[in-house]
Amino acid sequence: MADITTWSTWSELVAPATLTMGTTQGRYVWDLTSKLAGVLRINMALLGTTVPGAAIDIRVTRIAGSTDGAADSVSPAIIWAMAYRPTGSVASTTINGDVAAGEDHLHVASTTNFAQGDKIVVTDASFDRIEFHELVGTGSGLLYLLNRTVYAHTAAQADTVYDNAGAWDVYIPGGSIVAIVADYRGASTGSNVVWQVLGQTEDYA
Repeated sequence: MADITTWSTWSELVAPATLTMGTTQGRYVWDLTSKLAGVLRINMALLGTTVPGAAIDIRVTRIAGSTDGAADSVSPAIIWAMAYRPTGSVASTTINGDVAAGEDHLHVASTTNFAQGDKIVVTDASFDRIEFHELVGTGSGLLYLLNRTVYAHTAAQADTVYDNAGAWDVYIPGGSIVAIVADYRGASTGSNVVWQVLGQTEDYA
């Protein structure tokens, strides 16, 4: 009889944090030595409408221990890499009508340059109500979402919405320690960026 495995629910590994253009590298070490596997969800979005002058480099690398050492710096084992660099115009708007958690739409001041398939971020300044979504369409003052809202958003709060967000799922074999790194130090222009990392693990039931 085959072994039965189970996946954990998503947990937040990196709480939403700002990557400042030209100066910031975000980093998190994830220990999967006792797990069968893990999956990362990496979310990222601009916090403005100025596209980066250089890509934000995102990498997941296998490392030798809980901190980087000489062995890691000589030849890091790259599991996954992505360059996040929105181009063209970045659409932005604000919430101008109340929606409860669990709704499939947002009331917004403008839908100009938003379109089906766009990845968006909805956020307040302190990231208390941040969430990432994919659009399935637009209407008059409405953005329709693939998934339901996590938080309530009100007209009084006037949370901001930006498109050109990114979201990636990364499968990682168990038995390893990995570093998730997002590096925005190479750009000399561009709005700041927010990143968030979620994770779930596979184990025997």
